[in-house]
Amino acid sequence: MIAQCLAYGGYHAVYISTDKDDDVKVYLRTRDDHKLDLKKTKQRICAFCLSQGYHYDGGKWT
Repeated sequence: MIAQCLAYGGYHAVYISTDKDDDVKVYLRTRDDHKLDLKKTKQRICAFCLSQGYHYDGGKWT
């Protein structure tokens, strides 16, 4: 059965991640979480300023 699967291409190579791959994955998740937190904080600041009657006529955050 194994020989048939190998002959017909039923099995495919499996990539085993290294420690460096895991470190990159953790870094990317942390970066994405940070960007989401920054976006939420900016939204909270804008909402607070609007509730206090302040309006910024400029463009986006700089």
